[in-house]
Amino acid sequence: MLMHDRRRWTPTHSIGHLRDSGVDSPVSAPYLWLATSADRRVSVWSADWTKDFCELVDWLTFPAPAFLPDGSVVSNKDKKSCEKLPPSLAKFSTEEDDVLVYVGYGMQKCIQFYSLSQRKVIRSAPLTHWSNCLDVAEGTPLVAIGVNERLVKLVDYYEGSFQDFIGHCDSIDVLRFSQDSKLLFSVSHSEIFIWEVTV
Repeated sequence: MLMHDRRRWTPTHSIGHLRDSGVDSPVSAPYLWLATSADRRVSVWSADWTKDFCELVDWLTFPAPAFLPDGSVVSNKDKKSCEKLPPSLAKFSTEEDDVLVYVGYGMQKCIQFYSLSQRKVIRSAPLTHWSNCLDVAEGTPLVAIGVNERLVKLVDYYEGSFQDFIGHCDSIDVLRFSQDSKLLFSVSHSEIFIWEVTV
């Protein structure tokens, strides 16, 4: 999917939604949804589809250096530059009503926790690798991160401590917790692993 912003088309990396459960926003509508794009922008929207209503709640941009992870300079004219960057990914937190969990190319390798009510990053958790994919567990304080280095990382939502799990033969492209968060599914080039989550 591509999004247009007056100057250029930008690839969209993820779209997520959440039923509003008391998030402090200026708009009261039953649904919040978000979209992240390749240029590290996250837009959060409030919607009531039964009334054809959709309104922007917040627009975030996360800073990043003007060079790629390999050290080469980022060129705005080179469309391939975006493809070389780690993806920008965001999910609504399942632990805190007004928080977004964000990973992407930036000044440091980290998970950032952004508060919609405070309109700022309230904390971050360092990572050892750039993220390819992200999921947040429901009912368990865990964040799952998949990386190019064939690792699945489980990160404690509050403490930031993590554990790496090996087994894949290629970079991790997709991670998803089951609805009850007792299983984690990880996908690489030609493999699907099912992990049992015990906390």
